[in-house]
Amino acid sequence: MGSTTVDLTVMHALHDAFRRDLELLTRAAAVLGEDPDAQERLDLGWTVLAEQLHHHHTVEDEQLWPLVRRSWGQSPDALQVLDAMEDEHELVDPALAAVGEAVGGGGSPAESLDRLNTVVRDHLEHEEREAMPLIVRVVTPQDWDEFSARQARSLGLKGAAQFFPWLLLGQDDIRTERVLGVLPAPLRWAYRHRWEPRWTARNKVLVG
Repeated sequence: MGSTTVDLTVMHALHDAFRRDLELLTRAAAVLGEDPDAQERLDLGWTVLAEQLHHHHTVEDEQLWPLVRRSWGQSPDALQVLDAMEDEHELVDPALAAVGEAVGGGGSPAESLDRLNTVVRDHLEHEEREAMPLIVRVVTPQDWDEFSARQARSLGLKGAAQFFPWLLLGQDDIRTERVLGVLPAPLRWAYRHRWEPRWTARNKVLVG
């Protein structure tokens, strides 16, 4: 049986995870040379954030925003919002590249991280303010369920075992339970007893 409403819990959790990682990276960059774990935290945290942020925006550009356009294409206001979302993604890519170049080159990424923080946080706030309400208004629960199912299939079990522990790192109990509610019971068990403990053990420098 499908949903009766469009549930954006996972999208909100994703946005908070991006903000969390940007803060972690900024703190790590600030203590390079002082904290012996800072470089490892920066390298690993950057790899994870860049991958997740790129994947998220690719899904939006290729699947989510076209779905919203089809659902309410007759609205000029809606189209302006969607155009803005795609334009802002174009700003994120060079900001990401600048941080990646700084991290990979062994220099301080503080300045490029500051730019990335501004671009990403402004975009997330805009998306939450205008695009998310648009999704709820115009996308049917059935279409949303199909969109979510496609994401789950593309992620696969291996991807889910990496994605959900990263996503839920530091989230409160209420948010965690709501996100896990999108998973069938066997995968909720797998998250608690396998995925999360293994991910945490491999990424201790990010968890501490």
